[in-house]
Amino acid sequence: MKTIALAGFGATLFMILLFSLLWILDIRKRRTGRLTSGHWANAFGFGLLPGISAWKAFDAFAGSAGGGKPLFQPLRDIPWLTADGLFVPGRAEFCAAVLLLAGVIIWLIVRKKDLPGNGDVLITVLCLWGTVRNVTEGLRAEPPRTGPFSLVILLAVATELICLGIWTVRRGQKQKSAVMTALEWIAVTGCGVLILLQEAGILSMGSEIANFAASAGCALLAAALILSAGRDSREA
Repeated sequence: MKTIALAGFGATLFMILLFSLLWILDIRKRRTGRLTSGHWANAFGFGLLPGISAWKAFDAFAGSAGGGKPLFQPLRDIPWLTADGLFVPGRAEFCAAVLLLAGVIIWLIVRKKDLPGNGDVLITVLCLWGTVRNVTEGLRAEPPRTGPFSLVILLAVATELICLGIWTVRRGQKQKSAVMTALEWIAVTGCGVLILLQEAGILSMGSEIANFAASAGCALLAAALILSAGRDSREA
């Protein structure tokens, strides 16, 4: 297992460096002058999802069960994503990382305008991966905790709020009224709090599958609001 972990770490670094380098080379072809910190942040963000995919691939194919919870009834056993009646969160995260990578690449291809060198790619990737972890962490039997709350979900919610904060500041008052901005923050924060409370067992919707559906719905809603703020900031 140690050899597999080392190989996975090496593959992760290689993928991050490779895709980051490809991004930098592409930027160099299309612009002159010195690259800003935002350009380097974009390059790192472009390499981050391939790196995560590589790490999760080694974890998934190493046969790790990932300490998942028993399947929610009446959910049927899904081949490969579940094993012996348990969820395998690492494999679900691998699939999510690959799908997100494909989605980000398609988004970059179909955009008519070049992204500004302001780190938006990194912010977008962090927001999306935080959304994934908000969903998959609830499938783990014993996630790392600080008090009653999942440490990963706390970090994911904090990351999403930081992403929203950056884009809100950039957007200013050109796209949204103060009331709409406040409602946006209340909705995203409320979604994060609900996910935390449900995963900690403090709040329940009556059944495990209902709890999961509510948490996943809140995670997707928060991501949609944050990404909408990012789009508005680029159009402002």
